[in-house]
Parts: sequence; structure tokens; C-alpha cells
Amino acid sequence: MFELAWRGGATEARLHRRRPGGDALPWGTLDLSRYTAAWESGTPELFANVLRDDAILTMPPMAAWFQGPASIIAIVQFIHANMGAIRFIPARTASGPSLAGYLRAPGEQLYRASGIHVLSVENDRVVESHAFLLPHLFPRFGLPETLAP
Repeated sequence: MFELAWRGGATEARLHRRRPGGDALPWGTLDLSRYTAAWESGTPELFANVLRDDAILTMPPMAAWFQGPASIIAIVQFIHANMGAIRFIPARTASGPSLAGYLRAPGEQLYRASGIHVLSVENDRVVESHAFLLPHLFPRFGLPETLAP
């Protein structure tokens, strides 16, 4: 098993081999289906129930940085309008609660690997979401490169 590492705010992803039998880190009380529903729908009201007011979203290896629900909602709505539909499945990383994100471009049949979201959660709210836009790493995490609709 591998993990994504986020160190000191650097916009890079590194792989580390996990210890055999190591348990995942605690995920707080966040119901990941709420985060998934917000992203997949792009509905502002759903984000209001999952993001802390000072939440941040980064997208390594890009230098993009979004802070606060309004800016995060804006980028998600931009993705929906310009890049297509979004879908998530659970992912296992040692860095915390994680989801594998897929995009289905307009006119395409399949969802294609996009990024692995690693979340920092406090109580029942997302404080940080690091969406590692490194689809070539999906196979190393045992994740499919495509999903059927």
C-alpha cells in the first residue's frame, strides 16, 4: 500500500510504502458521502454542510489554492461547466480520509481518473482538501483508471 504525502505546504506528491497491516488514520466524524454529494452535484447548499468557513482546497502539482466555501464552490462549478461530470469512489491512503475523483468529459462514456482527494477533518467539517491531480498514480493505489457511468 502507498500513501500520498503532503509536507509543509509544498505542492508535491510523494509515494511512501506503508507498513504491512498498518491501520488508516482516524477520519473524524465526517460522513464522506456528504463531501462526495457536494462535489458530484456542485450544489452550494451541500458544500455549506461539509466545509468549514476557512476551508482550503489545493490541487498539486498545480499552484492553485482556494480558501473558503465560496471560492471552492466556484471552482467546482467551473469544473462541472467546462470539464464535465464528477464522480468519487473511496480510496485508501495513510494520509487520512481519501477519495478518488473521476471526470467524464462532455460526449464521453467513461469517467477517467483525475485526482486523489486527501482530507483533513475537524469534527464533522473539512478543513483542508488536497486534490492530487496525478491520475497516473491510480494503479499504485489499486484504483481503476476508468469508471463506467
